[in-house]
Amino acid sequence: MTRPYLLISLTVILTIFYLLTYILTKLNIIKVITHRKIWNVLLFLTFIVTGVLGIILVIQVNYKLEIPLIKEILVWHVDFAIAMCIIAIFHLTWHWNYYKNIIFSKKEQKETITEPDISQLEYKAGQKETSVKIESTMKLPKVVIGILVG
Repeated sequence: MTRPYLLISLTVILTIFYLLTYILTKLNIIKVITHRKIWNVLLFLTFIVTGVLGIILVIQVNYKLEIPLIKEILVWHVDFAIAMCIIAIFHLTWHWNYYKNIIFSKKEQKETITEPDISQLEYKAGQKETSVKIESTMKLPKVVIGILVG
């Protein structure tokens, strides 16, 4: 018989770890960006592991293969999926206002896309006076961020 899924223990462990990193940001021991990077990496890793194990399970079911430890793979798949969902909830809280505005916005938001003027691009580095200008006199099609604009 396989072991039970780790719903409660994963929830408690991840919540404690999240609160620890959150408190470290409030105490200025780590930066907010570091806190978010930690959780984004954990979200990514749980996603990858869940996906790979899921593909193994699909292959086993579709092709009726005898894969040793398939029940253990299933348990790991579910445990990583639980962890991914918990971390996704943390991630959702960071972006709650964005989703709230999309879902509960009363007026329809119009997105306007303007064609960038790439004949003269200017980059200023922070508050410094250093700037770089790139001017184009060629009348060839220009590609900006993978989009043909001219």
